[in-house]
Amino acid sequence: MKIKVIKRNKKTEYFDENKIKLVALASGLNNNDASKLTSIIANWVSERNKDTVTSLQIRDKMLIEMPKLDKPASLKFIWYEKYKDKNFRIDH
Repeated sequence: MKIKVIKRNKKTEYFDENKIKLVALASGLNNNDASKLTSIIANWVSERNKDTVTSLQIRDKMLIEMPKLDKPASLKFIWYEKYKDKNFRIDH
């Protein structure tokens, strides 16, 4: 089943594991941990048995799982998300 992600701007796109890995690597996770996180998130999305997931739900799951792999990288991810919310006027 192809799962659609509902983005903050209400547009949709198909879930892409590569995007999770790119964000994880940009946050400072090493390749091995980025792959682990990607698998965790992809499995979680799949196991929900729903055809949609919001980008905020994915973000929240990443915020739960990333500190288990690398606390400093998770803090960088949190900082970036707050920056993005503030500077792009994102309301939850």
